[in-house]
Amino acid sequence: MVSTMCGSSMAEKLKMVSVSNNTVKRRITDMSKDILDQVINTDVKEEFLFCEALSTTAKAKDIFEKVDAFFSASGLEWEQLLAVCTDGAPVMTGIRSGFLTLVKEKCPHVIKTHCMIHRQALAAKTLPASLNSVLNDIIRIVNYIRGNAVNHRIFQAFCEEVGSEFSILLYHTEIRWLSKGNVLERVAAMRMEIEVMLQQQQKNDLAEKFSNEKWVLSLLYLSDIFSKLNQLNRNLQGQFMTVIQANDQIVAFRTKLELWKRLLAKKNVSMFTQLQEHYQLSSSVPQTEFCDLTIQHLDALHGSFNNYFPPEVEGNAWVLNPFGMVGDVIQDEDLAAKSEFIDLQSDSVLKTQRGETTPSKFWISQFEVYPVLSKRALSMIVPFATTYRFESGFSTLVSIQTKSRNRLDVTHEMRCGLSITSPRIDLLVTQKHCQLSH
Repeated sequence: MVSTMCGSSMAEKLKMVSVSNNTVKRRITDMSKDILDQVINTDVKEEFLFCEALSTTAKAKDIFEKVDAFFSASGLEWEQLLAVCTDGAPVMTGIRSGFLTLVKEKCPHVIKTHCMIHRQALAAKTLPASLNSVLNDIIRIVNYIRGNAVNHRIFQAFCEEVGSEFSILLYHTEIRWLSKGNVLERVAAMRMEIEVMLQQQQKNDLAEKFSNEKWVLSLLYLSDIFSKLNQLNRNLQGQFMTVIQANDQIVAFRTKLELWKRLLAKKNVSMFTQLQEHYQLSSSVPQTEFCDLTIQHLDALHGSFNNYFPPEVEGNAWVLNPFGMVGDVIQDEDLAAKSEFIDLQSDSVLKTQRGETTPSKFWISQFEVYPVLSKRALSMIVPFATTYRFESGFSTLVSIQTKSRNRLDVTHEMRCGLSITSPRIDLLVTQKHCQLSH
């Protein structure tokens, strides 16, 4: 086939490629080790380090022993560790025997951070009883249609027949960050089709919900507010997110909550797209009772965000842009840091260099000249703000370790699949001898 499609010369070259299972595995291992060698010998870089399976239990001690063994094998010292970001699970944060407690014994100076995406998801769970009742009704409706194969097919055929934008409902999954907002948005968009379906199935107790104006308004509000929460969640995702940048997103959202409360007090719902559209189509205005309910929720949401994200003292922007700050960003009493900051801002050469590199590399380069400032800046830049890179690895794991390959050791495959660093193929090729396929 190759000869026919690409010519005989290409077919001859293809014969020189070793494609046995063992050979492919060895090549993947070689590329993985080369990537690891590059990562370990890099000054500062956000990168995937390693992934290993736990053979028996998944206790904190087991996790710590895996990490400790990897550090020893790779020539890494615990004293080099600056911060650890976790999802807040008890096995990671337990006071007596959690992973972080074991790390603290080896590395007392380590900074502990709780993933800001997980905290945002926890803060967003706050709901008044009336809105929570509406949410439970929506989940019941979705499960009735989506959870029954016949109902699902009937509903899908009906939506396609009437030309709906969507034809299926989405399941609600508690552990997925964006699930609740996506489910609400889909139900709000398909509420007329859902009502007809429920009436045809004689589920009058559920169909009547869509005739209840207060219930529909609550649905639209929930869809709008969770859409905004999902947007915040997406803003916190991604690589190279620093704690300062993530905290800026939280501060901005908290400020928007205050703005929305003030607008709702004036019966202005223009910030909530679907609510605004509903009121315009019905030529009605928001009622005081409904506005009070939404204000109550936004107030509770604001309090929940304050609980999970305690307001911090402002003044960390100098870390990202030390030359663009005006005023006393560092207190006079902090003499050593203040003196270094004055010297730094007066250096016009460094100002040019700062624009040509990343904040982390800039502060590392200035560690010997400005040790107090550099150490303080790196303690805010280097720690991971979220576990996004870890969470995104699940998709890669699922594609590699399938049901048919469930015994596969994916240590090296995961590094090749998730690393930004590319293996040095030219270097690896020089270390191999060509072995023709038989």
